[in-house]
Amino acid sequence: MADPSAAVQSNCVWALGRLLPCDRQHPERERAIAAIMAALDHEDLGLQEDARAALRKLGDPQGLAILEKIDLEQGYCDLY
Repeated sequence: MADPSAAVQSNCVWALGRLLPCDRQHPERERAIAAIMAALDHEDLGLQEDARAALRKLGDPQGLAILEKIDLEQGYCDLY
């Protein structure tokens, strides 16, 4: 995302998570998910959380795998 403002980026990530069609064949889906995943590395925690929420909502397998890896690295896991 080109805008330097974390708030603007956060709004964009949130919007992508809400508005991106669920159609996995949508031509812009891959590019949008790449932008959301890039936001996971931002220093702003709010932007990171919006990116996580967007990836969970979209259910993209690659995005979900990255979230699982991050959770494991940070020591979060679900024990059932």
